[in-house]
Amino acid sequence: MSKEIAKAERAELIQSVLALFIPLVLFLSVVVLAAGMFLIYNEESVGWAFIGVAATMALGSIISLIKFQNKLRARGVVPQDPNDVK
Repeated sequence: MSKEIAKAERAELIQSVLALFIPLVLFLSVVVLAAGMFLIYNEESVGWAFIGVAATMALGSIISLIKFQNKLRARGVVPQDPNDVK
């Protein structure tokens, strides 16, 4: 019984940590975009590379957000209700 609870808690922790990567990458893409805009404003051509990297990061994170599924909950490892642990 306690092995199942420990497994569910570990799965929930891993899922929570992985879920934090999406907003982190979105934040970093905004920072990189701001750096690229600053460089373009100051007439540096490398700013376009920064904007390209920021667009790639943002697009990747939006795709990840759309594809993000709760695979552990779908398999029944993490219960729907925290009080529903058997």
